[in-house]
Amino acid sequence: LVADLEAPWHEGKSGTAFEGTFRSIGFMWNVDGKEVWTPEDKLLKYLSRIQRALSAPMVSLHDLQQIHGTLVHLCFVHEDGSSRLPAISNSFRFYHDDFQLRHLTKTTREALEWW
Repeated sequence: LVADLEAPWHEGKSGTAFEGTFRSIGFMWNVDGKEVWTPEDKLLKYLSRIQRALSAPMVSLHDLQQIHGTLVHLCFVHEDGSSRLPAISNSFRFYHDDFQLRHLTKTTREALEWW
């Protein structure tokens, strides 16, 4: 069935057959139950990234953009977080290059703390 769909399928991550519950694009999918969730190992990885930024005295644009991209991906499942994204992306304008370090703005910090 997977081959017939011509869908990208990573056998090492998702198995060799299409099953009712599988892991793909960083999410767990339960087709029968119509559920999607983020696996715990991914959540811990993402939360660790956010905690590092919150505990650092200053953060680079590169790191903040990486966090933002991760959160955009998570918002496909965790829709409540989408309202927090503009506070993060709006702070990009204060950076002059990717690796310049800056303090997080108050609104960016609050948005990251929500996660």
